[in-house]
Amino acid sequence: YDEWGDVNDPQVMKHIRSYSPYDNVTRQRYPPLYVTASYNDTRVGYWEPAKWIARLREQAASDSGPMLLSTEFEGGHFGTGGRDGHLQDLAREYAFLYLALDLDVRAAAQSFAGVSAAAKWWQMIRTAGRGST
Repeated sequence: YDEWGDVNDPQVMKHIRSYSPYDNVTRQRYPPLYVTASYNDTRVGYWEPAKWIARLREQAASDSGPMLLSTEFEGGHFGTGGRDGHLQDLAREYAFLYLALDLDVRAAAQSFAGVSAAAKWWQMIRTAGRGST
């Protein structure tokens, strides 16, 4: 209990619930959400994001954005390992952003024709990070 406190103490439990994402879900409009989990995550059990997203979907207003849960069976707390795994994670995140922001996915796909989407996304991000050089 050194780090978080004794949950049997009502004051401590009240404080924990004040910042708990699961306990603070209310009936309201939510933005588009892309939630990730990993079966091998040693810090956050894969069932925790699953419970949270289920509760969000249950409480969300009808005009809420899409809510997607992506559970990986490889990798851990920081995503899928290796260069290719990281790029695949990144490509999924950008694909969700394109859909959530209602951007023209076909135009983006055509401009990357013939090349791995993940590799192209990575190249675009690296180029944008350096400016025009």
